[in-house]
Amino acid sequence: MATHKRLAVGTLVWLVLASTATTTARAHVLAKPGCPAHCGNLSIPYPFGTREGCFLNENFRITCNDSANSSTAFLGYTNFAVTNISTEGRLQILATVARDCYKASGEPVIPRVPSWFPLSIFNVSNTRNKFTAIGCDTYAYLNGFVGNKSYSAGCMSLCDRIEDVVDGSCAGFGCCQIQIPGGLKNIDVIAYSFTNHTKVSDFNLCSYAFVVEESQFEFSSDLVRSIPEDYRFPVSLDWVVGNETCEEAENTLNFTCHRSECYEPGIGLGYLCKCLDGYEGNPYLPDGCQDIDECKILQPCHQNAECYNSPGSFKCICSGGFEGDGKKNGTGCSFVHKTKGFPLVNVVLGASISILVLVLSLSWIYWGLWQRKLIRQRENFFQRNGGIILQQELSKHKGTVAAKIFTAEELKKATNNYHESR
Repeated sequence: MATHKRLAVGTLVWLVLASTATTTARAHVLAKPGCPAHCGNLSIPYPFGTREGCFLNENFRITCNDSANSSTAFLGYTNFAVTNISTEGRLQILATVARDCYKASGEPVIPRVPSWFPLSIFNVSNTRNKFTAIGCDTYAYLNGFVGNKSYSAGCMSLCDRIEDVVDGSCAGFGCCQIQIPGGLKNIDVIAYSFTNHTKVSDFNLCSYAFVVEESQFEFSSDLVRSIPEDYRFPVSLDWVVGNETCEEAENTLNFTCHRSECYEPGIGLGYLCKCLDGYEGNPYLPDGCQDIDECKILQPCHQNAECYNSPGSFKCICSGGFEGDGKKNGTGCSFVHKTKGFPLVNVVLGASISILVLVLSLSWIYWGLWQRKLIRQRENFFQRNGGIILQQELSKHKGTVAAKIFTAEELKKATNNYHESR
């Protein structure tokens, strides 16, 4: 009984909490002007809608069932409750469980109950769901269509004692799971028993089978004992717009990617829209994508930088005395030392001083070499004009002038600075 209550409450929790999470995460999602944007706590973004003129076409109709205590959204006119709608091509519904139940004697309790998804317009997501069978005398089949070809797969689960069942494990003891192919539509699920559960009737009287969103399911041995008849498991569906490629759809009047980017999700024909980088909202409405104020929402800049928002982007500028890209996940803002304030000026000044010192040094060396050469020329001219012998001869005459002695300055002037031509 405790298990029944827990699972029954679980279904209600999915209807309330899952849709609440959707509203919180996608509060910016908008419906067409004048159209309801919610059914209870569930956000309903265009191309989905609840009234004529509010949805793109009948494939996207949502029926909102209002009651005194709550509102429940259903997919079209089906009995599949909708718990999540994403503009990224995902739709979450609650689906029934196929079952095959018996009395301890082996007599069927009720006719075998299948579970089916007669939905030809939505794919059962192969990346987020798994086909699951539960029981200790159980085998089950999953049937459907991939394109125009039929598809069928099976899963088997056995065990002799409830102690053999391991919580969280679907390896074939009380629970088995298999992957499903991409593009699967129009599925039905059927559960069977090998021996009418006569060998395990003390703890397992039913075989169960269903498709479930993997991230939202955790196996427990309590499920082997019983799953309430009104319990529903979440299933993730893939949806697209139309049956054309982006290139083909752009040339039609019904193209829905207004001021947004068209892309093909690779699950068959059809396309989806997404807001450009730096924008968020509903890309299927003309003004549905709004600029993201990264400065307020993401706070991407370093503590020593100012953030400036711009359409589709932002910029971080470091405060005075700091340098870097200003981003938290980048180089940030580093303090600039004063000696590094004008590195180019320092380089130019250093180079200029070095060149000046070099020029002065070379000039001094050249002047010294020129002086040495000049002294040698003076000595040569002195020797060529008599030198010491001339001085000795002049000293013999004691006042008698036989020749004139010129000073060095006079000789320098007379010889044009001792030029070789003189």
